[in-house]
Amino acid sequence: MLKGDDERAKQTYLKAISINPSSNIPYIELSGLYSRKGDWERAEAELKNMIQACGSNYQNLQVLAVFYENGRKQDLAEKTYLDAV
Repeated sequence: MLKGDDERAKQTYLKAISINPSSNIPYIELSGLYSRKGDWERAEAELKNMIQACGSNYQNLQVLAVFYENGRKQDLAEKTYLDAV
């Protein structure tokens, strides 16, 4: 993705979510976009939206747990990992 294309990428991910809200990929990508911009709250919110829309399966919970781990939120990471198994 080119540096100036963040808004276009965001709109593409949002459109993909509106077309198929049960696909976790656009939520993950949108979360990554927010993370790269330092908007941790929105990044976390998108992952939680993913779990709400796509289910709390192992893969989705693992993505959220890794997000917490990378953000130095070890207590939330551990809880989420345990929820995943």
